[in-house]
Amino acid sequence: AIWLYSGLSVSIGIATFLTDADTAENLVRVADAALYRAKSSGRDRVRHADRPPASAVPPPAGMDPS
Repeated sequence: AIWLYSGLSVSIGIATFLTDADTAENLVRVADAALYRAKSSGRDRVRHADRPPASAVPPPAGMDPS
């Protein structure tokens, strides 16, 4: 039998190695921060690590931005 508990909720914080952090320690720290943002925004939420909008990321050196 499968029991469903109606009071159960899930909050998830997501971080990607090398995109959001360059060490395991930083990856856990960034994912933890995303988890707490998910928890503070309500039940059953998923939050990704803070990332700047693509337009805010400067182009790689030597590339013409136009």
